[in-house]
Amino acid sequence: MRGNKEKSLCAICGVELRGGKRSYPNPVCGQCDSRALNANGEKAKWGFEYVFKTQERYQKALDEARRHYNDNTIDAIIVPDDGENPVFIDGRKCWRRYRFGGYLTMRDDFDCSDISEFYRKHNKPRSKTSEKKND
Repeated sequence: MRGNKEKSLCAICGVELRGGKRSYPNPVCGQCDSRALNANGEKAKWGFEYVFKTQERYQKALDEARRHYNDNTIDAIIVPDDGENPVFIDGRKCWRRYRFGGYLTMRDDFDCSDISEFYRKHNKPRSKTSEKKND
């Protein structure tokens, strides 16, 4: 018999979430997250789009990696763990945790100034200093 696990619900729409999101405060579902905007009201950027901005900058980074490793067979760069923070979904401030080539979006109940404050106020301490604080 399976253990009784607490359900995790989207902090925006209330739909039940699957996977490891229940260990994070106020997780947001993919449907709601698809509406995330940056502080300028534009679609929130992450990964390649955020770090490299243009195809030319990506190509330059790829060429630098090939030179650095002296290996012309390198044909891609791993998705960077970086992106915009905070983001806004339907006017609600949210923070994204970027890791392993993806991210998780979490709704902010306290209008925090950065993601470290978000974790402190939501009782989920994190020690990663590499997480993007503000954009």
